Amino acid sequence: MTQIKDFAMMIAMDLEKVSPSTQITVTIITFIAVILMLQKTVEIYSNLFNQITSTNERRQRIDQLLEEVEREFYGYSKSDDDYRIK
Repeated sequence: MTQIKDFAMMIAMDLEKVSPSTQITVTIITFIAVILMLQKTVEIYSNLFNQITSTNERRQRIDQLLEEVEREFYGYSKSDDDYRIK
């Protein structure tokens, strides 16, 4: 966000020297650029969230398979309420 602020300040200082129509054009272009940067940021965080979610789903599936193996091999699982050999 600091980079965006610095960029906006640099543009604002340069805009004082140009005509009003150029100021409007540059302001619109800058606004569009900021929106595109925010869109990319949201996309990156969305992908990161999806990766975390899929990792958690895989971890849950591995835990579930481990419980099935424990029940099959030992006759019980550590997650069972009744934690004793049957």
